[in-house]
Amino acid sequence: MSRGRVITLGIAGGVASCLVLACGSASSDSGTSQAGVGGALGGGAGKGGSISAGGTSGGTSGGSGAAMGGTSGDGGAATAGASPSGGASGSSGTAGGSGMGSGGTAGGSALTGGPPLVQSFDTNCLGVPDPDVAAGNDLFGMVGQWTAYFYNKKTGAADHQYTWKALQGSTISDTHIVFDMPSQRWFMTTILQNVTGAAYGVQVMVSTDASASSWKVSVVAHDTELIDNPQPTVSTDKVLLVFHGNCAWVVDKPDLYNGNAAVVQPTSCSLMSADNWVAVKYGGMPPSTAYAVTLADSSTLSWLAADGTHAANNVKIQVHNITVPKVNAPPLWGNGGVTVNGNSIEAGEVKAMFQNGHIYWAKTTMCNGSTCERLFDIDTATNTAKTHDFSFAGNQLWFGVPGVDKAGNVWMLASSSTTKGPIGLALMGVYNSGSTYDPNTIVMGTAQINNGSATTRWGDYYSAAQDPIDGSTWMIGQYGGGPAKLNPESNAGCKVVHVTPQ
Repeated sequence: MSRGRVITLGIAGGVASCLVLACGSASSDSGTSQAGVGGALGGGAGKGGSISAGGTSGGTSGGSGAAMGGTSGDGGAATAGASPSGGASGSSGTAGGSGMGSGGTAGGSALTGGPPLVQSFDTNCLGVPDPDVAAGNDLFGMVGQWTAYFYNKKTGAADHQYTWKALQGSTISDTHIVFDMPSQRWFMTTILQNVTGAAYGVQVMVSTDASASSWKVSVVAHDTELIDNPQPTVSTDKVLLVFHGNCAWVVDKPDLYNGNAAVVQPTSCSLMSADNWVAVKYGGMPPSTAYAVTLADSSTLSWLAADGTHAANNVKIQVHNITVPKVNAPPLWGNGGVTVNGNSIEAGEVKAMFQNGHIYWAKTTMCNGSTCERLFDIDTATNTAKTHDFSFAGNQLWFGVPGVDKAGNVWMLASSSTTKGPIGLALMGVYNSGSTYDPNTIVMGTAQINNGSATTRWGDYYSAAQDPIDGSTWMIGQYGGGPAKLNPESNAGCKVVHVTPQ
């Protein structure tokens, strides 16, 4: 295994540290199934452009290319780039091939010669934080149940926070956050109870602009039973709400901008799922279609597409099923699942991302007596899915969340630990060429998690988001031994991890 430089930088404003890593691949048992990730994960350089194969300076062919790969288009040949610190020189790209979008692998086979740049920021956390992250123009934001925290993207310094109140009834939480490029607004959802006219509801909070300093609030969904973990997919014209149940609601985006939007009826209450339907965040400018994904059973991957608006009176939801290799999922927690230092650790769901017609999602599954992560690449045009399994020698992997960057590289952040602990975070991924970046520990656990019980809640839902400015990837996860001042409930820490390809 190769080793690289690790530079630790002090960060002002309450964020504990920033790690800049340049480290080679660690040994792992990573393998590709028959439906392995390949060409469909490829991105392309923009028309006439190129990018380097592994360095910070790119090759040229017919014009200058961006290090992030540009937008998908007609590709040209790429030349090998300079070798970054800790990585090997890249190789020339090849024209043609199938890629994500119309660009093929021309120039898109770059960014395979070295590891990415990784920055890691400590943020506020709780014993069960339900951590979610989003990135705006100048800020990144995370939510941990009842409060949203916003930080300066360049420095990691705390900017401000927003603690909400229930518009009706009282809060339960399970909060999620999205930054929407078309409207330049932040969207958040949370659960309420004892709302007007119903036992439970979903509160949607929308900022008035990208500064996230002022918010408008609506309660738009009702149910007689708990709307457990409602999640928003925000498209160009609508918000799709899905949850740990069989209903889905569609809300027109403009109705939410002024607050106090009307309650909408569910578009469907006949959805099938073995667990939570999870929301999808978008890479780049979103389409009008809103997506969600789940496993209907251990061998059936289901994704849905919501189209239309209430204003046009043409809202519809269509569910698509794909047969996939069986997911041998470990118990959510308990005997036979993830165990650290004698305690059973929760191994739950993560959110998904969409870019150029592909949905990326992951599930924890059993591999050779331990837990590993299965990455799904769903092609919505052909209703097919490719998979890739990541395992980490001597370590358990769980809560692996995928995020795609502008160039089409898919990065995944996961909890990682030996059975003795403590719990850290590992990064892995699939480059846009189809080659893999095997799991590397990027955050070391520093203390065992001890909440006084033999069963430890963890998560619940890791997430990722794409940066609207440079197309890099932001992810969030938990580790053991976070700064005590940031978590009043346990010694778990929440890390926002920023990944930029080099």
